[in-house]
Amino acid sequence: MANEEVTRKLGHVERELSSHSTALATTAEQMRHLAQRSDERLDYIKERFDGLSEDNKEMFEVLDRRHQEMLSARRRIVAAGVSVLITTFTAAWFAVIVPIMEDVAVLERRLADAERRIAVHYHDPEPD
Repeated sequence: MANEEVTRKLGHVERELSSHSTALATTAEQMRHLAQRSDERLDYIKERFDGLSEDNKEMFEVLDRRHQEMLSARRRIVAAGVSVLITTFTAAWFAVIVPIMEDVAVLERRLADAERRIAVHYHDPEPD
């Protein structure tokens, strides 16, 4: 009985190995075809696009100049935006904050004057 069980398990292993080897062979064949198609596509791309940079050299120069112009325009826009932002904050400072600071300074002077008057009129003798 043990011999039959070993024979059965060996048969199972042989079937598994057979199915795996078939899968490996299929995968290897697919990889070979894929490599062949990739080589064909690469050859097509090389044939189609080789020398394109020389043919379109003027176009690339125009595009490079346009790119530089756009970068320059962006720098000018950013500088103008920062200038407007700083001007707005400065205007808000002088329109809102400075008057408030002046009012606070006036109130502090009035408070100091009032404290002096109170101190003069109300002199508390110190206990011995």
